[in-house]
Amino acid sequence: MKNKLTDKFTCRAKNISSSILSTFSKEVKKLDKAVTFAPDENWELVFCDDFDTLDYTKWKANFHDVGIRRTAYYTTDDDILFVENSNLIIRTKWKNGKYGEGFYTSWLESSVNVHKECEKEGYKGFASTYGYFEIRCKFPPSTGIWSAFWLMPDNEIAFSDNDIQSTGEDGAEIDIFESPFYYSYKNATQSAIHCDGYDDRLKSASSKVYQISDPYTNFHTYGLLWDEKEYVFYIDGRETWRTNHLNGTSKVDEYMILSVEAGGENDGKVPTDYKYWCGSALKNDKNKNYDFVVDYVKVYKKKER
Repeated sequence: MKNKLTDKFTCRAKNISSSILSTFSKEVKKLDKAVTFAPDENWELVFCDDFDTLDYTKWKANFHDVGIRRTAYYTTDDDILFVENSNLIIRTKWKNGKYGEGFYTSWLESSVNVHKECEKEGYKGFASTYGYFEIRCKFPPSTGIWSAFWLMPDNEIAFSDNDIQSTGEDGAEIDIFESPFYYSYKNATQSAIHCDGYDDRLKSASSKVYQISDPYTNFHTYGLLWDEKEYVFYIDGRETWRTNHLNGTSKVDEYMILSVEAGGENDGKVPTDYKYWCGSALKNDKNKNYDFVVDYVKVYKKKER
């Protein structure tokens, strides 16, 4: 299933690393803001997955099950993608699988209008314009292997050759959190926004790197409040960053992605040992498992008055 969409995400890997790398020289901030947020009676829960089971009416899982991406192979194998103790586990582990020997991991998404070839019978998915999106999770404790909770436009116009608006209003990649800092900062995370294409048109903005209390063994919540005016990001209910990147938030439906990436390079077939910007995944102990553990994903919409 190597197609234009697969190539698009390969392009993303090459381009946005520089924008994240540029934050490495900045001070790591603590969660010291008093501004907090929690949905109240004015908000309606419109999506909820507590992961009692792996619900394929809500998620599709095999978009990248076509071979290598960076330095990992993506599969839906039962030892890679599963539910345990009412938690979703996306496990990254070294094994000799169907693509050969290497790190294997996985990916879930809720797209409605794209990647239809990945859907199972009964699939509905979820995409929304605006709302409050929240995840409660633990990061994989590893160099070069990082988790993320992010949104993408539920159409094929944004980030394509036809995306000529020079604005984020027609869709943005909204990274509610990424956790690539085990190599450098350890207990830290960051939010980011990317729009207008993954080539030379790419326009990015990112929060400061925020320090949190051992996100590898402790559950924390990571949230996004998105409306027609701005994006506001939260960790454990405390505001970290607000922006109206490119003077306008996305005005289109966006779907959710739960992903794990393994940083490094490959020759198109097998991983190669390369010092990636967040550290090479191949430097990890190949006898250990590295788990992205998700307690829940919830989305709220503001009630109409």
